[in-house]
Amino acid sequence: MGKVLTAAEKTFIDNNKFFNSASLYGSDYLNKTGNSAFLDKEIKLGNYNSNELTVSRIPLQTDSAGNGSTIISANQLTLNGVALGQLNLAAGETLSAKNIASWVNAHSNNTNVSASSENNIKVDPSQIDFEKSLLINDVEITGINALADAVELAAKINSFADQTDVLARADGEGGLSLYNRGSNAGENISLGTNVVGQATNALGLANSTYTGQVHYSGTNIDFSFVDYAAGAGKASDLAKLGLTTKLSGSASALSDMAVSISGSDGFSLSGKISVSGSIMNPIPKIEDPLEVKFTTDTRFQIIDTTTNTVIAERDYDFDSQIIFNDLKIALDKMPAQGDSFKITANLNSAGDNSNLQRLSLIQDAQKLSGATLQQGYERALSKVGAVNSLAKISEEALEVVYEDAVTLESSISGVSLDDEAADLIRFQQSFQAAAQVIKVSSTIFDSILSASR
Repeated sequence: MGKVLTAAEKTFIDNNKFFNSASLYGSDYLNKTGNSAFLDKEIKLGNYNSNELTVSRIPLQTDSAGNGSTIISANQLTLNGVALGQLNLAAGETLSAKNIASWVNAHSNNTNVSASSENNIKVDPSQIDFEKSLLINDVEITGINALADAVELAAKINSFADQTDVLARADGEGGLSLYNRGSNAGENISLGTNVVGQATNALGLANSTYTGQVHYSGTNIDFSFVDYAAGAGKASDLAKLGLTTKLSGSASALSDMAVSISGSDGFSLSGKISVSGSIMNPIPKIEDPLEVKFTTDTRFQIIDTTTNTVIAERDYDFDSQIIFNDLKIALDKMPAQGDSFKITANLNSAGDNSNLQRLSLIQDAQKLSGATLQQGYERALSKVGAVNSLAKISEEALEVVYEDAVTLESSISGVSLDDEAADLIRFQQSFQAAAQVIKVSSTIFDSILSASR
């Protein structure tokens, strides 16, 4: 995306900081779309949105020469694929949200995007200073030092609305907001003081011109460039509308990516990379079919055969392997120009490790009502532990109930187990004594009978 690199730019990326130092820069897929694009994947440059878009930071842009000026030339930017016309400023005018909304609405029939504007300035109640002065659109709001709160300040500002076309509204928390009156919605609001060198005013806000907000509505709100590579539209054009320029695409199979951004339009630059969707594959991905083709005896191309895309072109070293993503290819003989080797998935062999890879993913598979096997095991273990603990508590409670029942039964029957045990021992001893008497009597009786004979 962009323009062909210069020799200096090629040297800059032709090192191990970005890519393999032996790689060759190619521009075959530069700014191409559809089947001609890299891996047939679309790469977009611009600001892409859906349904609604609100822009609240429009840079200050003024026709300082006083002769009128052009902010954005015609046929530089597109909105939903429709080239937009020229955005102009009148003599001495500062670009406002209302200007941008009117410019966009002039193309609504073709773009299916409408725009509205407002200028709503929020005031922090803790920053209000009634000792300072206040100028709104160069009109001094007098009598502020005699006011007590935001409600009185709003009433005072509203009393000057015929001169400023600005109204104020106090909220329930002591805060304040300013906005344009009637048909002036979206016009700039200028705030200041009558004290030279004073940076802030009675509202606690910086003395400046506030440009308002633009609200866009449409099924798609896609700002782009007529021909970025040819200079028909620049990132700085979008920045003039308060929009950032984003590079986005669907090329998800890249092994490496480097982004180099250059420009000299005086606008600030910041970068961030984000990934849409999950970065983890639920199933191990098999490399797409590749072809290694030698263009010379010592140079080869790696070609994605599905899209017929040259992914890389490198120098060849016989003593080193050809490495691409997770593939390592070693040749046992020196190749020659015209040799090619096709690498495809080993789908019909029992010798690969795809089943083992899938088995290793079972641990993280969410197969138990949205939980992994590990999480399911922990839940079951926790449940068993809770049931076991409850059973022990129930057992202890029932033991207490049993003991209480025994005590109650004993109290009702009036029987003491200790007394009963003592009586049994006494009865046993009495029985044993009676038995001895009978035994002695039997012996005496036997002796008498023996004597009489």
